[in-house]
Amino acid sequence: MRWYEGTAVRRGARLLVSMAAAAALATGCGSSDLIPESAPDRLVLSTSSSSSFALVAETTTTALVPTTLVTTTTTTKPPMTTTSDAPRPKTTTTTRVSAPAFSCHSQTAIPISECEALTALYESTNGTDWVDNQGWMVDPDPCEWLGVTCSDGSVSELGPSASGNGLVGNVLTGVLPPELGNLTNLTRLDLPHNWITGGIPPEIGNLTNLTYLALFTNRLSGTIPPELGNLTALTTLALGEGNQLTGPIPAELGNLTSLVRLGLRSNQLSGPIPPELGNLANLTDMELNGNQLSGTIPAELGKLGNLLHLYLGENQLSGSIPAEVGRLDRLRDLSVRYNQLSGEIPRVLGDLSHLERLKLDHNQLSGAIPAELGSLGLTGLNGLWLDHNQFAGEVPIEIQNISLTTMPGFWITLHGQTGCLTTADPAFADWLTEVDPGWNDGCA
Repeated sequence: MRWYEGTAVRRGARLLVSMAAAAALATGCGSSDLIPESAPDRLVLSTSSSSSFALVAETTTTALVPTTLVTTTTTTKPPMTTTSDAPRPKTTTTTRVSAPAFSCHSQTAIPISECEALTALYESTNGTDWVDNQGWMVDPDPCEWLGVTCSDGSVSELGPSASGNGLVGNVLTGVLPPELGNLTNLTRLDLPHNWITGGIPPEIGNLTNLTYLALFTNRLSGTIPPELGNLTALTTLALGEGNQLTGPIPAELGNLTSLVRLGLRSNQLSGPIPPELGNLANLTDMELNGNQLSGTIPAELGKLGNLLHLYLGENQLSGSIPAEVGRLDRLRDLSVRYNQLSGEIPRVLGDLSHLERLKLDHNQLSGAIPAELGSLGLTGLNGLWLDHNQFAGEVPIEIQNISLTTMPGFWITLHGQTGCLTTADPAFADWLTEVDPGWNDGCA
């Protein structure tokens, strides 16, 4: 219960309540003349060891105003002593306003179970300490609470508000309550950039109307519930960047055939990449980088014909780059850097006509650099990272031709090889030294 301090003073035959800290009182009543004057409830004669005495008059008045209970207590203590210089009587009044506790049973805007899910979120994430908790637990209509959007008498979105960030970056601390699973008509659950800890409740898998689930940049831990595979309407699943999720990527995520973006980067996920992710035919962004994933890159990923960005770097992947990746003809970014990949670069990567960035550095790739990579610049390649591998042999001069004729900003990294890279063309050697002075340091 929240208390607000105010001051009451006499004006004519009434008590005037001044409530600067409780604007809800003035709004609810529309008048400053709230409480009629009453006669004292009792007179008390008080004495002390000093032989002084006082007559105490106490008056308690209670006024019930819309949604607010106002209690005013006036205590008058005129000293009654034997001296002639007694001070004049003084009156001190303290007014406290207590809003009644919010009850989901007293509102009719949304189902009680949905209202209880919202109040559970407020309580479990320390709602009183949010940066902004406008309306929460005060406004009788939960649809008016910050970050809550309703449609057809049900909560449809939880997170941003129409006028701002809402609950995004609102310093929610604590855990997500399982009661969120009762928001069965929710289409958007968007609570990133907070301090939410604990695990992802499996009950979120009940939200089968959900199209957008974003919990990135929090402090989440535990595993990804396989129940999220029930969210077949989901188009965005963003759980990365700053969380500490562990364990495997559930194969059930392969059921999310409407998914467009899968963001799991910068966690502590381990185990193999499920081949079932190859079922995500509508996927444009796969962000699995910055984890502890192991095993090989599934050839099934070559079925993701709409993929634009494939980020598998900063893991512990091994084996070769599957040739099937060369089928991803819409791909703009391919990053498998900082892994333990081996073998040669598939020549079919030269068929990725929309590729802009190719990052293969910091692996154990070997053999010759394929000349087919030279064709990539014809359609916009502006970065080719090949450093810190085991390449050897002639560097294809086609790379230089691309950079000089079509991509003035093109750059390449070749240094840090355990093998020896060479070229028989002195002018090309000079160019390589200009763009990467350590391009042939493996020959030392």
